[in-house]
Amino acid sequence: MDARTDTDARRPTRDSREPIILLEKYMQNKDYEEYVKKLAIHGTSDIDGNILHMILGIVTEAGELADAAKHAVGYNMFLDEDNVKEELGDTLFYVTGLAGLMGLTLEEVMELNKSKLDKRYPKGWSQRAAIDRKDKTE
Repeated sequence: MDARTDTDARRPTRDSREPIILLEKYMQNKDYEEYVKKLAIHGTSDIDGNILHMILGIVTEAGELADAAKHAVGYNMFLDEDNVKEELGDTLFYVTGLAGLMGLTLEEVMELNKSKLDKRYPKGWSQRAAIDRKDKTE
């Protein structure tokens, strides 16, 4: 991995048609959920084993992302974007698989997370709001 000196070269260009292109180009959540379901279940009825596999996969992939960040910081380099994309995809696979095994869709997970964050940070993120955690009850 080479050190990068031109950060502008990493910025994507925006096409005014990009939202339309994105809808046509990328699969929808439901398509991805079905794809993951076919790969994640391994043909076994051991639901607890499948859930544990998904959780450990999330942890493993998060560790690989942390390792990429460690290397970037340790060698004073930019993150390897291709590696980050790969690890995010792997993490998404396991998150999607776990959600499916728990009877949740990605949309439900995103909505639940947004609702929690809206309560926690009603005026946007701040260190005080992060400490106060308004969404948690004592």
